[in-house]
Amino acid sequence: MRRLVPLLLVLLVAGCGQKPAASSGTGDGPKSALGFTAHAGAVQFPADGDWVASNVGLKTLVPVGGCVLGLGNYSNGYREVNANWTGDAGCEKLKIDPAPGSGGPGPEVVRAGNGWRGGGLPAVGAVPGPDGSVLGVSTKFTRRDADGTVTPLAELRGQRDPRALARSGGNLVAVGTAFLDGQTTRPVAWVSDDEGKSERTVVMPVAPGVDGANGPWSVAANGSELVAAGYSNPRLQIWASHDGGGSWSVSELSTPSDQTLVYGILPVGGEWLLYGEVSNGSSQKPFVVTGKPGAWSTVDAPGPGGVVTGALDAHGNPVLAARTFEPQRPNENTRFCSSVLVRAGQGWQRGELGCGESPVHAAATLADGRVLIAGNRDLWLRAGS
Repeated sequence: MRRLVPLLLVLLVAGCGQKPAASSGTGDGPKSALGFTAHAGAVQFPADGDWVASNVGLKTLVPVGGCVLGLGNYSNGYREVNANWTGDAGCEKLKIDPAPGSGGPGPEVVRAGNGWRGGGLPAVGAVPGPDGSVLGVSTKFTRRDADGTVTPLAELRGQRDPRALARSGGNLVAVGTAFLDGQTTRPVAWVSDDEGKSERTVVMPVAPGVDGANGPWSVAANGSELVAAGYSNPRLQIWASHDGGGSWSVSELSTPSDQTLVYGILPVGGEWLLYGEVSNGSSQKPFVVTGKPGAWSTVDAPGPGGVVTGALDAHGNPVLAARTFEPQRPNENTRFCSSVLVRAGQGWQRGELGCGESPVHAAATLADGRVLIAGNRDLWLRAGS
């Protein structure tokens, strides 16, 4: 994985900085663009005026009920712990739930150096479940019911590193890597056909000459079809399944750089859209391709920056969000600029959402068709009509 190190360093350094005594986190203010309405300061993390590193906080949004469940992590002063966010009736605010101070460790735990233990559903990926529940995956499948009850389910086998989760028909399909035989690390899919109560581990193939540890970081489903993707190290592997994750084939996708990372996949019009970024170590460009394994076309996405999240609107059209880094200023935290990319006919439109210390992180389509984009401070909503 050594070829990925420069890209990962870029991402980690962007989360570093000198923590100021107070910061709104919104810089020159989030703006509305391309039909999105800004709700500044509508995401709770962790308290007004506190700085939040860009690699901590909200990671993904799962539609549930009329709003979303947010999943991510929280820096408690000692370490990073699991955190969930829930929305208000209009889905115009997201708050940490359960929140620090609402129960949990007493003073003796804090003095022991552990801090708030976190709460909610622990997951690196999650999908809606039945009856308002959400099913997630970390080292095991776990269910969060509508009343907030969290129930651990099947443990994943192997020394595992799951990274993403999709629902393919009646199957839950988690992908990542695992050290299974005591000798090698392989890309794997953990497949459950009973809502996470049990799983079977499916070893995925690798392209000739590619390290087995170079596994998938994202996955998406369209019925029984699944596509998963990783990062170029130095070649980008694409996995496909036609039977709900039971078997997989692997192909390769030519990329403009050996530092290309796919952040997400969307099913669009019977094909697939992969989005992410291409890095040269100091700057990032959008990486967007459409098509099917073996037949991909590059999308000329406007503007700079990496495309970090995306969703489909009520009409099935892709909506993507991008992030750029502002030049680092001495003794100041890294600032970012966020933007939205919307397909218009055969082309794309780009709208700017503003700059500050908290860039866009995640997106989701709500039950009423609205598209929600959120970061650690602010959120943006676009009507579903």
